[in-house]
Amino acid sequence: MTTVALTYRYSAFGLRFRSDIPPAEAHDLDNDLESPSDVAVTYGQLEELWLELAGENEAYVVQENFVMFLIENTAHYLVRDGNKIVVSPIGNPPIEKLRLFLDGYAVSALLLQRRVLPLHGSAIAIQGKAYAFVGQSGAGKSTLTRAFLERGYGFLTDDVIPVSIPEGGAAPVVMPALPEQKLWQECLPHFDLNRSSLPTIYTREVQRGDTVARRMKYAVAVERLQREALPLGGVFELVKEPCRNERVSLHPIQKAEKFQALLQHTFHRAIIPPLGLLKWHFGAITTLVREIPAYRLKRTPSLFTAHELVDLIVSHIEEAQSYDRGINIGQSR
Repeated sequence: MTTVALTYRYSAFGLRFRSDIPPAEAHDLDNDLESPSDVAVTYGQLEELWLELAGENEAYVVQENFVMFLIENTAHYLVRDGNKIVVSPIGNPPIEKLRLFLDGYAVSALLLQRRVLPLHGSAIAIQGKAYAFVGQSGAGKSTLTRAFLERGYGFLTDDVIPVSIPEGGAAPVVMPALPEQKLWQECLPHFDLNRSSLPTIYTREVQRGDTVARRMKYAVAVERLQREALPLGGVFELVKEPCRNERVSLHPIQKAEKFQALLQHTFHRAIIPPLGLLKWHFGAITTLVREIPAYRLKRTPSLFTAHELVDLIVSHIEEAQSYDRGINIGQSR
């Protein structure tokens, strides 16, 4: 792959980037060339270093403040010191595929190095607060986020949720990321999105009976981007599970179970011990358990329920805020 350095400057994840790889097309570029950047993203040659450090069948190598990983047929990525990402393409992958793992795997490792908690999911702005949606792959996080966007709510992030936990008891906040969603092809018809106009960023082969089908994931630009960081108002874990008499349901998650859910949905949690971040991670999760409400959203498998989930979530948030206002009024009398 021929690489030409065309340095782009942009802000995302609460950081200023200087990058040889362009960001999502909808993102506003930063024209302030004089201010220093927080993170440099450059092309480099990493194959020899990978062969030197990685054992057979290893997917990543972790040393102190140093993370290196391989995405087959795409690139080697190196993340160092919380301020540098090096990308070494393999062959000639499309720029959208390079960016997919840059903005996901690489950035989440960088956030850990900077002591920012990366949750795996999406976040939406609702009434001045950020609400995070986490869950296993295929749970419907991005689809639910798209349903919120079509209702006019502000977009914060998709795939990686950067949660900053300030010292001194201040509320955890979510920083906006890049104005782009990643949606599987089967979601597009529900939102009147034409896949012929969208760039393909990922292809997965799936077995269907005796045939192998190709499942495509597309990049979808987002216009309604929430530009400022917002306090984290709550976390919703999305799961596909049959409901008795309803298509969707909402259930509070209690402390011990909440801790496990947040632990499970931390992006790149496998690299936390070798980075020496176990104590920090435990403290960050404990703070969220103490300060932030969490809920489990159950949706009936095989049914499209995104719009019903939006109604359920917004109704719950409005009721909770109304209840809090009533308590505050009562206390002030």
